[in-house]
Amino acid sequence: MPVPFDSQKIYYRTPFGAVEEGTTIHLRILLPRDLHTQRADLAVKYDYDYNWEYFGFFWCGTFDDATEIWEADFTPNKIGVFNINQCLCRYQAIAYKFISKPSCKVQGGISI
Repeated sequence: MPVPFDSQKIYYRTPFGAVEEGTTIHLRILLPRDLHTQRADLAVKYDYDYNWEYFGFFWCGTFDDATEIWEADFTPNKIGVFNINQCLCRYQAIAYKFISKPSCKVQGGISI
């Protein structure tokens, strides 16, 4: 099975690197079909906030016979560091976490 998510590859995240406030970031994850995923959520947290925001991924097709493609868009609305490090995939009341590499700080931009 392919890697579920790699923030260093443009296939999974565009645009690459820090972005300006208001720039839409397109994310893609690959999930095994045998999980029978019914919903996948993107969990986002601003570095000075305690609250997580959740954005739904949408099913976008198949990568191969055993892998599904799920995609989501996220638009940061303020300057800072946003931690996007959990993709929660729900299936039959079980949540699976896919942890990506932690964010790094970028002055005047947003790093994901």
